[in-house]
Amino acid sequence: MTKKSVAWTFFCQLIMKKDSAVKVVDSKNYYCKVCFQQADKEKVLKYIYKGLAKYKRGVSTGNLLIHLKAVHESDAKVQRLLKVADRAGGTNKGKPDIFKSFRDTPRSNASMSKESKFILGRDIARLCSIDCLPFGVVNETGYGYFCVKHDIVANAGDLPSDRNIATNCLQDVYTSRFTAIKEMLAKESELVKDTAVVALDIWTDLYWYLNYQCHRLICLNDELEMRNVTLTTSCFMTDRHTAKYICKDYRATLKLFDIAGKNLTMVRDRGSNVVKAFQLDRLDSKSRDCIAHGLHNLITFDGIYQVY
Repeated sequence: MTKKSVAWTFFCQLIMKKDSAVKVVDSKNYYCKVCFQQADKEKVLKYIYKGLAKYKRGVSTGNLLIHLKAVHESDAKVQRLLKVADRAGGTNKGKPDIFKSFRDTPRSNASMSKESKFILGRDIARLCSIDCLPFGVVNETGYGYFCVKHDIVANAGDLPSDRNIATNCLQDVYTSRFTAIKEMLAKESELVKDTAVVALDIWTDLYWYLNYQCHRLICLNDELEMRNVTLTTSCFMTDRHTAKYICKDYRATLKLFDIAGKNLTMVRDRGSNVVKAFQLDRLDSKSRDCIAHGLHNLITFDGIYQVY
């Protein structure tokens, strides 16, 4: 495999050295060197299959670059080499520009005002949040062509950066939605008090193996229309899904949205840690089992897993 991209500077195979002998530990995958350098040396073997970026031999350099830009953005060496590669056209070297004949002539040299650029960034952040798109879409050539052609911006360079969207614009989107939900709950306070259900779900992602907990509130308004809003999604960076932390996060969510004193019904799974959490909070009598979780466990754990 020819490895001309700068991305391969930061990826390698795992080998073991003993005296003059060298043995490849994993010949099917490549690993991120930067992740190794940042990992606790005592946990390296554990991180090989959990925390460290691992890619198969046939991986495209684009996926490697995405990992470097997304995870190691603060690493000075990584950013320096990536900038050098961008200036030299390293990631697209030798690739013909098939859109060259369709390129739009910039309409003006005037750039957008700071306020207009922020509003555009906020709208892009909302678009990406709704459709679960990466903020790096603004760096794609096709997206730039589209925005120029339809007069969204005069030049593709006027688009806000993915970093600005993630750090500034996304926070504004969150704040506006948070305020709107609190106002809705306050306006329909009596309905929330009598009919509201809080659905709790917990899971562990398969990439970084981090633990998450999500709370959704479901109720009816005056016209008997269902309201279904996500209140919080919390990440337990260093903690496991213990009953203590589940209960703590649940209480914090109710307090955050001023619904702690409401007569809420909880819908949750039958996991022992979840059941214990509601016993700690003395809410076991107000909680109900989730049918969807029950069917999932019946089909997968009691059915498929028992057969195969």
